[in-house]
Amino acid sequence: MKRLRVRGNRLSFEAVYRDSGKLKRVEVPAAATQEHWAVIGQVVPARWSDLDVFKERWVGKVWYEEVKMGSGKVGFVKELTGIWFAAYQNRVGVSPKFGPAQGAALKRIGNYLKSQGGGESEAVEVFRGILDAWDKLDAFSRERFDLLYLDSKLNIIIQKLKKDEGTREGYNFRDKV
Repeated sequence: MKRLRVRGNRLSFEAVYRDSGKLKRVEVPAAATQEHWAVIGQVVPARWSDLDVFKERWVGKVWYEEVKMGSGKVGFVKELTGIWFAAYQNRVGVSPKFGPAQGAALKRIGNYLKSQGGGESEAVEVFRGILDAWDKLDAFSRERFDLLYLDSKLNIIIQKLKKDEGTREGYNFRDKV
C-alpha cells in the first residue's frame, strides 16, 4: 500500500492507494466542505501511475509527497502523532510545536484511551474523533487546541462531547466514533 500526502493552500489530506495502484480512500479532516471535496476530486489521481501528470498540472498550487511506509505496522504513538500533526496543520495552518512535553502528553492520552478498552485501533479512532469534534466544544476549549491542554482536560473534554454540552446541533460523540 502507498500513501500520498496532498497539500494545498487551505487543506491538507492523504490518499491511500492499493498495491495495484488504484485509489483506495482519501483521508480528509472533518472540517472539509463540499467545495473542498470538489477540489479533492480534481487533484487526486485515481491511479498512482498518473501522479506525475497531476504534479505537472497542479505545479505551484498543490504539493504531492509520498509518505514512506515501513515494512511493518506503524507504531501506536507514531500513528497518534501523525493524526495530531495533520489535525493541527488543517486547523491552524502551520505545523505544531512538538517537543518532549508534547510527546509525553500524547503518550499519556494514547495510554488512557487504550486503557478504556478496545485496544490500539479503537484508541486511534477515538483520538481522531476527539480532534474532529473539537469545534463542538465550548469557546474556551476550542481556543486551546493543544496536546498539553487535551491531556490535562481529557476527561472533561470527553464528557462534554458525550453529553453534547455547548452545542445545539445534537452532535453525538458516541455515534461519531
